[in-house]
Amino acid sequence: MRSAARGNVTSAVEVTNVSVHGFWLLLEGRELFLPFATFPWFKSAAIGQLVNVELPRPDYLRWPDLDVDLHVDSILHPDAYPLVSNPPHGAKNSSSSEPDMRPEYDFAGGVRGKYAARYAEGTNIVVIDPDLAEIFPDSKSVNAALRLLAELARKQVRKTPRRVPPK
Repeated sequence: MRSAARGNVTSAVEVTNVSVHGFWLLLEGRELFLPFATFPWFKSAAIGQLVNVELPRPDYLRWPDLDVDLHVDSILHPDAYPLVSNPPHGAKNSSSSEPDMRPEYDFAGGVRGKYAARYAEGTNIVVIDPDLAEIFPDSKSVNAALRLLAELARKQVRKTPRRVPPK
């Protein structure tokens, strides 16, 4: 008995298998293994996040759900590309006994991309001191106060008489 011919490949990149040690990636006919020890970002990823891989360019892979980008050469020759990022929070990196981040740099309450759109528009972002933030809780109140101050400064300049040098 003979099997039917295999179907057409619909994706240039595909995760084909996952184990406790890593996962296999089929990339344009080549099967590549990504061990979790070398690529720790993937160790605690859900299967759905792991299989959502894109190939925006022939030499470049992207996992949008994990915010991970890899050059294909870094998979083929991992020793030439030392890790430049810590694994995600919660994944243990056995090569370091240091904590992932100093406590004073904890951004757990931060919002990723909070000001990205305003920055792209060319808006100036100004950080005010906490005591002023209590008085001016939003940009509308800060702008109103600055406009009032600017108007007062303009009026003060107009009221100041010109000094005529003595003869």
